[in-house]
Amino acid sequence: MKIQKITNLLLILLLPVFVCSQESYRISLTKVIIKGTSNVHKWESTVGQLSGTATLTVDGEQLKSLNQARFDIPVKSIKSPKGKIMDNKTYDALKSEECANISFLLSAPSPDGSGNLNSKGSLTIACSTKAIDLTSTVKSLGNGEFSISGSKKMKMTDFGIKPPTALLGTMTTGDEITIEYEVKLVK
Repeated sequence: MKIQKITNLLLILLLPVFVCSQESYRISLTKVIIKGTSNVHKWESTVGQLSGTATLTVDGEQLKSLNQARFDIPVKSIKSPKGKIMDNKTYDALKSEECANISFLLSAPSPDGSGNLNSKGSLTIACSTKAIDLTSTVKSLGNGEFSISGSKKMKMTDFGIKPPTALLGTMTTGDEITIEYEVKLVK
């Protein structure tokens, strides 16, 4: 009986050492840049707003798993240094009036223990939702905060987006874009 009490006491005292905690985080924007080409020049636009939440399993300063994540980007927060004409072409192509946000919903995360996060999710752009795979780099920023960064190549036409044109069709946008991202996970 005495041995069982000692064993139970040791288990109670040591249990926190072996248990990882699951915690809620806010996803905040560090940078998201959309890059593409045209028959005239390369172009890029910057996302100005992003909001989201995530649930992580954390062990000390190490991210063990990303269990749930969702974020939204208001389409009209996307800006180009080329000005309002480019911005308006972007908003039209992304159907900003019908679909005000670009959204991502995590469906299957898989940290590999080396600082990488391979995840699957649903990306909704211009009212069209597609399954995508993302490979991201995860860094601990200390104080229980993390940075997730990476890039993803995709085609506009995969989301039913007709690549924009200008100047009566003499300037055409390439179909392939690259999205470079870095977000911060804050408790």
